[in-house]
Amino acid sequence: MDKSLDSIIYKDIKIVQPKKGFRFSVDSPLLFRFINEKKIFNNVLDIGSGSGVLSALIAKKYRVQHIDAVEINEVLYECLLDTIKFNKFDNLITPHNINIFDFKPSLNYDLIVCNPPYRKRDTGRVCKDEFENFARFDDLMPLDKLFSYVKSVLKNRGYFYISYDADLLVQPLYLGRKNNLEPKRMQFLYPAENKPARLVFIEFVKGAGVEIKIEPPIFQNRSEFEKLLKE
Repeated sequence: MDKSLDSIIYKDIKIVQPKKGFRFSVDSPLLFRFINEKKIFNNVLDIGSGSGVLSALIAKKYRVQHIDAVEINEVLYECLLDTIKFNKFDNLITPHNINIFDFKPSLNYDLIVCNPPYRKRDTGRVCKDEFENFARFDDLMPLDKLFSYVKSVLKNRGYFYISYDADLLVQPLYLGRKNNLEPKRMQFLYPAENKPARLVFIEFVKGAGVEIKIEPPIFQNRSEFEKLLKE
């Protein structure tokens, strides 16, 4: 497999990923930027870690004690291993090549992050690369099952962050509240001022009270957008 070595946000952080097939987009670094900077997170779970973008960025910025990075795809898992090794995060990030619903951690987490697939296979364009389809469609990670799992392994008052299709916002909000994961902050990503929102980033807190803050929007056609992808 041909691989590339790419930087995102931090120049000294390198992400190993396939040259062809599924590659990370702006979703993951923007989700990382959305995480509350004032909080202290000791134990982290990265669900669907891919090539390790979120795990590597979190390991760089936060003084975490441990990150479990779970990735079922063998090709991306190989890249995840390389990302961990290249950035010398062996003592912080533990990779797991397993279906998340078969992963049984021995502890509960302060922080869980996930950039999940959000489309049914019959509602979006099917790619020739089946590995990419798994990242786009929720065959292996149905949203209701994901939220139920997060509830079971997240500490009380722990934080859960996801990015999701803005058109389907009602689904994560409904499932969050159903599973005692209260939405506390949201931020929308727009291609331009006159376009509908494309993505939404959501912060859930387990067992929190009812109140939500809507952060200022992000517009991809503005210079501020590029700054979010740089150190």
